[in-house]
Amino acid sequence: MLRGTLSDDFGNYSFSAQVKVINEIPNGSIPEEDCTVLDGERILNLDEFFTDPNGDILTYSVTGVQEGVEVGLEGNLLTITPRSAGTHIVTLQVSDGEDAIQYAYRIKVIPIWQAYWWVVALILIVGIFVLWKILHKPRPELERLTEEKKQYHFCGKLDAYFVLQPEDEEEIPPLSFSMNKVKDGRVSLGALFGTYPEQAKALQLEDIFLIADENRNIILYHRSKSGVMVGNAIACMQIQYSISFGDIIYITSSDGRYDLEIHYVAVFE
Repeated sequence: MLRGTLSDDFGNYSFSAQVKVINEIPNGSIPEEDCTVLDGERILNLDEFFTDPNGDILTYSVTGVQEGVEVGLEGNLLTITPRSAGTHIVTLQVSDGEDAIQYAYRIKVIPIWQAYWWVVALILIVGIFVLWKILHKPRPELERLTEEKKQYHFCGKLDAYFVLQPEDEEEIPPLSFSMNKVKDGRVSLGALFGTYPEQAKALQLEDIFLIADENRNIILYHRSKSGVMVGNAIACMQIQYSISFGDIIYITSSDGRYDLEIHYVAVFE
């Protein structure tokens, strides 16, 4: 209530007036943002989101927290740390010293797989690709070559001569192998020289293969460290070489102790 007096030279006038003071409550809101448990803590300055129309200083308090988040409040700084997926509510009280409002802040914590779906998709794609590569791994050249030439059969014979061997060993006589008796379309020289295992091991004959080919030819394919020649040409590892009647294969052991000559000879019946 306001009371006053008006005066002039002729007298005084007293009056009264009623003044009504209205306090406006604080207002504001916090924008909702999605997060995951991997994002860690989030710090909000509440003064950036709430204001008081009368310019009063605001104070804050936390009045309720749902499970799934951890909340800390220091002055006007609100710290929120998500712990589990879901929509969680943190209830705040905002006061201007006379009146207060309750504000429910919703926090949506989305599952990691949903937030990082592209990572899951990428891992899935890579897994499918790796699985496809495993299941469709290129066949070794030797296996592919054997499958490609499986309709052909050996013919003729191989005459073998040890032209060099250690002096302390008993001399090995000339050997002959009837190739038409070989049932499969592929054979290793180690299998043919099975009765001479020591020499076969020294010459690495288990890694030298013969594969039946068309026109009574033989394909030589090796992965041994021995020196291998077809005629005057050096036979490189894992390369195909065609052997015809009359051709000679020369094999030298890596230690130089053995030299072997193999002649591919036709057999006429």
